[in-house]
Amino acid sequence: MFITEQIMRKCSACAIQDLTLEFGNDKLGGMKTDEKKESRKTRYTKMALRESLFDLMREKPLLHISLKEICERADISRSTFYTYYNDQFDLLKQIEDEIFEKMGGIVVKVRDYSKIINAGLIPIAEEMLGFIADNKKALEVLFSPNGDFNFFVKFVSHYINQIMSFADTKTGDSKNRYRIHFIIGGIMLVIREWVKNNMDMPIPVFAKLIVKLALLYK
Repeated sequence: MFITEQIMRKCSACAIQDLTLEFGNDKLGGMKTDEKKESRKTRYTKMALRESLFDLMREKPLLHISLKEICERADISRSTFYTYYNDQFDLLKQIEDEIFEKMGGIVVKVRDYSKIINAGLIPIAEEMLGFIADNKKALEVLFSPNGDFNFFVKFVSHYINQIMSFADTKTGDSKNRYRIHFIIGGIMLVIREWVKNNMDMPIPVFAKLIVKLALLYK
C-alpha cells in the first residue's frame, strides 16, 4: 500500500480541524495559522512526501536518495512535489526548520541564564522532551548516520545562539559564555543519546537528570 493511501485511510474518519504535521505516529508540533488554512489534500501530500523521505533515509543517506524514489514511494507526481519543494534537500531543510521553530518556542521561555542552572528549568525540559518524544521517528532519522551530517551541529548551535541572545552575559564575559556553550552542548548530546537508546528513561526522570547535570556547573 502506498504511503498516501495509508495516510488517507488512517484519517478518513477523523476531524481535520486541529490536524498536526505527522511522521508515522509522530507530530511535528501544532500547526501555524497558515498551515491550518491549507487544504486537506495539501496537508496529506506533504505528510506523504515527508513520510516517504524518512522511510528512505532509514535505508540510505540523503545524497543517495533521488527525487524519483521519494515521489514513487509516496505515490505523488514530481510536478506535485515541485509545488511545495525545490528538491529533496529543500524538503529536509523545511522539516528541520519546523523542528527548530517549535523547539525554539520552548527554549525562549528561559528568559535568563540563571533559570538554566536551577530546578525552574524542569517544566521547560519536560515540555522539550515531550516534543522530542512526539517526533521520535523523525529525530531518530535526523540523528542517525543517514541523517543530515550537520543537523546535530545546527541543532546545538541554534539553541546556544537563542540562549545567548537573552542570557545575562556582560560583554567580554568569556567564562559565562563558555559555560553556556558547555551546558547546552552537553545537554543536547545527552538528549541525542537518549533518543538513540529508544528513550529508555521516562520524561520526568530524564528532565530532572539533565537539570541536575546543568547544576553541576553552576
